[in-house]
Amino acid sequence: MIDASIIEAPHQRNTDDEKEVLKEGHIPEEWAARPAELRQKVRDGRWTLKRGRGKRRANSLTSRPRSGVAHVFAFQKHHMHLIVRTIGFARAKTKIGISNIGHTMRRLMFWEA
Repeated sequence: MIDASIIEAPHQRNTDDEKEVLKEGHIPEEWAARPAELRQKVRDGRWTLKRGRGKRRANSLTSRPRSGVAHVFAFQKHHMHLIVRTIGFARAKTKIGISNIGHTMRRLMFWEA
């Protein structure tokens, strides 16, 4: 029997100075003195800013169109009781299209009233 359990890998706790030395392609002096620990360190890893400007901007670019459409689908699901149970892509596409037309007409009536 083989144990194929998945465990979380330990996090690298590298200081900023160690990261800079590793980015230059060298090994920090403290690590060279301890070869057993050196074997367990990831030396070619990439460090990114998880909540940096780039990630935040990418999230805003993808979430903006989604947020504009999400309320439409929520309205169709809850208020119009839309459940797509059809056989075939063409019928499902038609049913969703008719629901979109109904939602658009309802919005038009709201804005013109």
